[in-house]
Amino acid sequence: MTSIGRIRLFTVVLLLLASRALFAQNFEDPQWIAEKGMDERFGLNLGGFFQKFGTTLQIGPSTSGEGNGTDIDLERDLGLGSQTSFRAEGYWRFGRHGRFDFGYGGWTRKETHTLEKTIDVGDHEYAVGASVDFRQHTDVWSAYYGYSFVNTPKVEFGLRLGISATHNTFELNGEASVIGPGGGASASRTLEERKFWAPLPTLGAYVSATIVPRLFATGNVQWLPKITASNYSVEYIEARGGLEYFFTQNFGLGINYDYVKLDFSHNVTRTYALHYRYDGPFGYLTLAF
Repeated sequence: MTSIGRIRLFTVVLLLLASRALFAQNFEDPQWIAEKGMDERFGLNLGGFFQKFGTTLQIGPSTSGEGNGTDIDLERDLGLGSQTSFRAEGYWRFGRHGRFDFGYGGWTRKETHTLEKTIDVGDHEYAVGASVDFRQHTDVWSAYYGYSFVNTPKVEFGLRLGISATHNTFELNGEASVIGPGGGASASRTLEERKFWAPLPTLGAYVSATIVPRLFATGNVQWLPKITASNYSVEYIEARGGLEYFFTQNFGLGINYDYVKLDFSHNVTRTYALHYRYDGPFGYLTLAF
């Protein structure tokens, strides 16, 4: 996450916290506090997500190039491993039923690796034995409108609709030959860099159950069935479940297990295909006001 991104996030948090006094009078119902242990309008989770990845990337040649590009397993072929990343997410209630959910997660993985197989990326061929530097940076932004059909001190259940936008940057730097008519040219140091967005409109569901006051079991799922249109193909699913415990009405800790799978391809002047899944525990500090 860049410095500008952190400043923006911090500014938003301050504005939301400053608004607490304006809206607090509509909540803090004594029955909710007795049965749930709290009666919050705003919640924010800040923590670390330990991710295990399975990622396949393909970048095809330009329309003037040859070949189809190679399916590259980023973990097996380029040596990338697990990653601990920062995640922030939260919600703002409009009342007992309507809410706005938002989130950000981002990570950078990079590795210097000696190739054990020849790979084609864009218009370049990287041969066996070549030493390559690879870098992947991903930002995931989400924003959803949710409606809680059931919202009592004991249980909350609702549906939400919104968008999860994934921005990916891939850089591969190493000795490569140009792929063209008549075969490859002499090898030279080459940088292949690609950036693209994967905007994902999704439908989701969420649930929270009070075990005892201030201890909650939580879960949610986001889903986009496979869609193929206008040179795009995309399919997405995210599912998680966990526990939260608040030491006071305002501060607590949470942990959940998260699973994400994304299949995305785009074919206009060249083919981009990204297939990844990641899963792991997310531990966080949770704030509620």
